[in-house]
Amino acid sequence: MRQVLLTYLHAYRSQWLIGLVFAIGSTSFGLITPWLLRQAIDTFSTGSSQFGWPLEGFALAIVAAALAEAVCRFFARLVVTSASRWVEYDLRNRYFAHLETLEPAFFVRFRTGDLVARATNDLSAVRQLFGSALYSVLNTVLLVSVALVLMFQLSSTLATWVIIILPAATIVFVVTRARIEERFRRVQEQFAAMSDHAQETFAGQRVVKAYAQEAAEVETFRATSQEYVRRQLSQIRLTGLLWPTITLVTGALTVLLLYAGGREVVEGRLTLGEFVQFNAYLAQLAWPMIGLSWVATMWQQGVASMQRLQEIFSIEPTISSPERPVSWEPRGQIEFREVSLVLDGRSVLDRVSLTIPAGSTYAIVGPLGSGKSSLVSLVPRLQDVTAGQVLIDNIDVRQLSVADLRRSIGFVPQETFLFSGPLRDNVAYGLKSVDVTETRIQSAVYLSQLENDLDQWPAGLDTLIGERGVTLSGGQKQRTAIARAVVRHPAILILDDALSSVDTRTEEAVLHGLDSFMRNRTSLVIAHRLSTTRSADCVVVMDRGRIVEQGTHAELLRRGGLYTNMYRRQLVAEELDVDESEPDAAAQAFRGSSLGRL
Repeated sequence: MRQVLLTYLHAYRSQWLIGLVFAIGSTSFGLITPWLLRQAIDTFSTGSSQFGWPLEGFALAIVAAALAEAVCRFFARLVVTSASRWVEYDLRNRYFAHLETLEPAFFVRFRTGDLVARATNDLSAVRQLFGSALYSVLNTVLLVSVALVLMFQLSSTLATWVIIILPAATIVFVVTRARIEERFRRVQEQFAAMSDHAQETFAGQRVVKAYAQEAAEVETFRATSQEYVRRQLSQIRLTGLLWPTITLVTGALTVLLLYAGGREVVEGRLTLGEFVQFNAYLAQLAWPMIGLSWVATMWQQGVASMQRLQEIFSIEPTISSPERPVSWEPRGQIEFREVSLVLDGRSVLDRVSLTIPAGSTYAIVGPLGSGKSSLVSLVPRLQDVTAGQVLIDNIDVRQLSVADLRRSIGFVPQETFLFSGPLRDNVAYGLKSVDVTETRIQSAVYLSQLENDLDQWPAGLDTLIGERGVTLSGGQKQRTAIARAVVRHPAILILDDALSSVDTRTEEAVLHGLDSFMRNRTSLVIAHRLSTTRSADCVVVMDRGRIVEQGTHAELLRRGGLYTNMYRRQLVAEELDVDESEPDAAAQAFRGSSLGRL
């Protein structure tokens, strides 16, 4: 925390110095006013002025000093607050940029709502730490240090009493510091949980309504919100104790000084003007001392929030580019060499070895959980191997620039994600602005067979598709993702079950459209419909994290192994998938299937 504070104090040192100058000016003019008031009172009491000024002159001087103080205070606050906004700006950009360097597994460990809370509430608390809190501390230090010196010059006895009683406030801060920080952290954690639940509910509205769970979600949110309020009230009760405590200390000091100071005036050790000047200084110290409770609260909240941000900043990305990446012109040969992958203590891949020649199409099939998606995710380094190597064109992918590697790959993940905005922007998402052309986008839309659906939307490619593409069907989302992948003209194309949500007829049309596109590119196709594998150069069958069979579609059928069993089961399922309104046809299909002949 101290290092972060020093870093940003140094980064914006010119603003802080200008703010300090204005703060010194504000404090100086503020301390002149009591002195002028003393001179005016003594002039009125004795009938003569030390400087020969009339009372009207002192009045004008007091007004001028107050005006100068107000101007300096305004600019001091303006400069310091502006600097705190730029600190917030830097931290927010740094936070977002750091999140972008982290691997997908990180976002599984941390809830989205929690990350958003750190970027909003926590950053706001840090901004107040560098703005209002820092200015208040600066102003209080200047005021107290100078005012006490002047108070000692007026009366060492009264000033000593001030020094004895004022530190009582510090004791209160020390006692409550750790508790304020802990309770604020609990409030922020609950706010993150509440935000996360709201975000998930909004994103999953179709599921919520389909299962008639609106009331249940409302009740869950109510309970989460109630816990948030409970934690806030717990924090408020603690911080609220600071204000009356400080007020009590200040009130007791004021009563004591009025009594002691009055005796010194009566006994002639102080003039009436000096006593008024002393009390004016005490009044100026009262608000900063009362405000210390507020500053202490902001300080503890800012420290707690900065620690939450530091928790994220301290996480180093496990996947990053080497200091000196190898220069590379992609051809597309891929080799998995004795690859193993362990996730959360569970072996996902076990010594997988596979060589995929450049320009060939390999289909990867297998039961659920066999490691297919994990295997292809190693190519763009969405995950890194636990053991072994993944090589492209005989170069370990860890020796390549991550950005260059991923720019050479068109990847359609198993779970399609689209951004809110125009459909056109989603198709062109992976392109640089200079590469976005209408011809290129139209070609990608044609290859993915998405053009057949454009007439459904009045604005065509400029249609706003909503958050996560909520206005599109599953098949339309997948074809948009395919268009997004092929528009980049990648050297390597990875389709991870990219056609699971389209019908068989559309699947055949998409594959036919992609046939010429894939002919000169290395393609990895994960498929659950084995009809997709017929045109592949090679079919790789995986089971329990290992390759158990490998060969062409025809070769694997002749072997009678796992692939053959999977293919037969799928044929039976397709034969039984007959319109229920035609029971005779369904019965005939069943009798003709392998199950019907058992």
